[in-house]
Amino acid sequence: MKINEVVKRTGMTKRTIYFYIEEQFIKPQINSDNGYYIFTDVDVERLLLLQQLRKADFSIKDIHGLLEHPSSAYIYICKQIEKLRQEEKKLNQKIQGLLQIANQLPMQISYETFASIIQNNIFPEPDSDSIITSEKDAELVCLYLWGSFLQNIEMTEYRQFLWNKLLSQIAKSHDWAIYRLKEYLYSLPANQIDDVFASRNLHINKIISLTEETLSFYVEEMKLLLDKHSNSLAFISYWKNNYEKQIKITTVLYDSEFNALATELSPCFSIYCQNIHKCCRLIYEWLHSEEGRFIYEKLLENLDGYMNLEDNHHGEIAAMLMV
Repeated sequence: MKINEVVKRTGMTKRTIYFYIEEQFIKPQINSDNGYYIFTDVDVERLLLLQQLRKADFSIKDIHGLLEHPSSAYIYICKQIEKLRQEEKKLNQKIQGLLQIANQLPMQISYETFASIIQNNIFPEPDSDSIITSEKDAELVCLYLWGSFLQNIEMTEYRQFLWNKLLSQIAKSHDWAIYRLKEYLYSLPANQIDDVFASRNLHINKIISLTEETLSFYVEEMKLLLDKHSNSLAFISYWKNNYEKQIKITTVLYDSEFNALATELSPCFSIYCQNIHKCCRLIYEWLHSEEGRFIYEKLLENLDGYMNLEDNHHGEIAAMLMV
C-alpha cells in the first residue's frame, strides 16, 4: 500500500511516518520504478503500536528498548509509571503554588506587587527520597529478589496470600535498601536487564540442584573462581561499580525479615538458602585458612574497602560466585 493509505489507517502525518522509518521502527520496501515506499499490513500494525506507546509518553529510546527486548516490558512499564508519578507530583505542586498566588492577587495590581507575590511563593522541589511509591515498584523488587524461586511451583491460594503479604510489606517498608534496589533496576538498559535476570536464574538453579555429593566439587570450583577474581581487572571494576548500588543492597535484603515469608512461600528458596549457606560457610573458612588467606588478602587489597566479609560473609561471597 502507498503512504496515503497508511496515513488514512493510522491517522499519522506523513512526516511522522517518515520519522519512524528514519528511526528504523519500520522498514518498508521501495518501489524500484518510482522510489516510493511500499507499506504492508505489518508496517501499519507496527505504527499503531508505536502510536499507543507514544500516547503513554514513552521516549523513542525506551520504545527501541521495549521492541528489541519485549521480555523486559514489565521493567519499562514500571519505569514509565514512576516517571509519570513524579511528573504528576511536580504538576500538583505547581498547581498548588499558582492557586496560592491567585488567591493573593488583587483585582488591580502593579508590576512591583505582582513580582513581590511571585517571589514570596517558592515552588517546592519534589521529594526525591521517597521510598516505594507504588505496588508496581514493590512487585519489581520482589520479582528481582524472589521471582526465580516461584518458577515451576504451584501458586496455591495460600502461596498467593503469602506473595501478596510480601508485596505489601515491601511496599510499606521505609528500608533504604529497597529504594536503592528499585533505582538500580530502573537504571538498567534493556539488554542488561535480560543478562542480569538470566545470570541470576542460572546461578540459582545451579545452587538448588546441588546435592551432598556435588556440593564439595562446586566449592572447589568456586575457590578457583575467587582466585581468578582476585587478579581480574574486569571483576574488580565490576564489583566496585556495583557494590553500593546493587551488591551490598541485595546482601542486606537477603538477610532481612522479608526472607521468612519468602522461605515459607517457596520450597526452592528454602533449598537455595540451605545450599548457598553451606557453600559460603566452607569458602569463608577456607579464605581464613592458611591455604586461602593469600587470596583473601589480595581481594581485600584490590577491592579497596568494597568488601566486608566479616559482617556479610555469606551474602558477599554468594555475590562473588554469581559474577
